[in-house]
Amino acid sequence: MTLREAPRGGVRAGPTFARRADEGPTGPSGAPFRFGLGIGAWDRWNRGAARARRASQGASSALRANLGGALRWRGVAAAAAVWTLLGGAVEARAQETPGEAPSCRLALALALDISSSVNSREYAIQLGGLAAALRAPDVQDAMLTQSGEVWIAVYEWSGWQQQDVILAWSPMRDVGDIAAAAARLEGHRRLYQDFSTALGKALRYGAELFRRLPVRCERQVIDVSGDGVNNDHETPAEAHASGVLRNVTVNALVIDGAYPSPVPEYRDHVIAGPGAFLMIARNGFSDYPDLIRGKLLRELQPEMLLGGLSSGISGAEAAASVPRER
Repeated sequence: MTLREAPRGGVRAGPTFARRADEGPTGPSGAPFRFGLGIGAWDRWNRGAARARRASQGASSALRANLGGALRWRGVAAAAAVWTLLGGAVEARAQETPGEAPSCRLALALALDISSSVNSREYAIQLGGLAAALRAPDVQDAMLTQSGEVWIAVYEWSGWQQQDVILAWSPMRDVGDIAAAAARLEGHRRLYQDFSTALGKALRYGAELFRRLPVRCERQVIDVSGDGVNNDHETPAEAHASGVLRNVTVNALVIDGAYPSPVPEYRDHVIAGPGAFLMIARNGFSDYPDLIRGKLLRELQPEMLLGGLSSGISGAEAAASVPRER
């Protein structure tokens, strides 16, 4: 490499270097120019630096791409979560829109007494009587020919810890649904028979069933049958006072004949709510099949005057009905 001088009369621009093919790098004096590295090492350093720059650029590009992808996916996930929340809110708002009639007009929970005072014959009358009532043409017409669906559930009750759902909440949309419910009752086998009469807990259990109801219904009704007074833990009056039965109408079919008579307790402390009424089986469980059919017909009416009776109830059944409003 040799030093080229700037032309005379001009401004010296400083030394420039021109490398000859047979020379290593030299300084202005012609002496070898000392970089601290040989030319081969210098070239290798330059090539290594270039590779490092390319690798760094590639890594930066990959990092930007991955980060961008992650951010995009996070954005998609966040958008999906927002959409889900908004959808749930819209659905909830749709169900709660003021003035909008729900698709279900009646949720009816039927509660059957299986305490120790109910023997096997009486149990069979009770279960079979309810199944027969569901199959009755006039009951099916009352379920199916009016606007709005009817949902039913059936459970047994006795002691404080002895409650058993026979039929979970089911819509009665056609004759097939009703027939399936009746068959379910007839195929059930009693689980408990030696326990007390926890009537307050029976009402509380029925109220809790409505929390599992998958639709909103205009009316919520518990239809409880029994043949004895409460003798275990919470009383019916205490269950009502607790507030769990708020907005729930409780009707009852009481089987008279025990001592003390269960009629006063059912009349004064069990039934409650708009249009609530009591039916009394004066001749024991033998009256149950006819009374439960008439009771269902009355409960299935969309509107009724307080204390009035539907046209589907016979005179004997009417004499056994005691209305009450909470």
